[in-house]
Amino acid sequence: MDKYTGAGLISLAMGGLSLILGVLFRTGLVHADLASLYRDPAAPVTQRNSVFGFIPLGLAFVALGLLPLIATSQWGLLLALITLAVSSLIFGFVVVLRPPWWMKPRWLREAEADGWRHYSRPPFPVTKAVVATAIVLVLGSAMAFILTHATPLELIGSLFIGLGAVMVLILGMRRR
Repeated sequence: MDKYTGAGLISLAMGGLSLILGVLFRTGLVHADLASLYRDPAAPVTQRNSVFGFIPLGLAFVALGLLPLIATSQWGLLLALITLAVSSLIFGFVVVLRPPWWMKPRWLREAEADGWRHYSRPPFPVTKAVVATAIVLVLGSAMAFILTHATPLELIGSLFIGLGAVMVLILGMRRR
């Protein structure tokens, strides 16, 4: 294990969490406050569209997390991962600024086309539990692996990065 393994594992965990949350929004299992943000004309565009960047940005974090974990002698794989990470980051930021129609979930496109007249939240009372379960599973498995394979300095740095990322997620999902 080299000194960058902990950062790679945290990046993999955050990428996995971002992918899971992106899929939950995309499938409509979690609506959170997205509908109320889209109905509010004063809401900033980047705040409204941030959930659409979960999947491409999660893919970028996964690719960046794999970089320190693979052998450096495989130049083709390294180049492919770097290309995937950079293109996913660029695409993720473009999607946050102005998402194409196919990046928006179907339930959101239908509610916008209908003028929000017939929109109702999904009958899933466990949406917060689903998000909390995804966070605990992904970050918990990364933490268990890091506890068994990391030095104390890597562990403290990874802990602060993970706590900061969880706080950003919590504050981002909090109702304003």
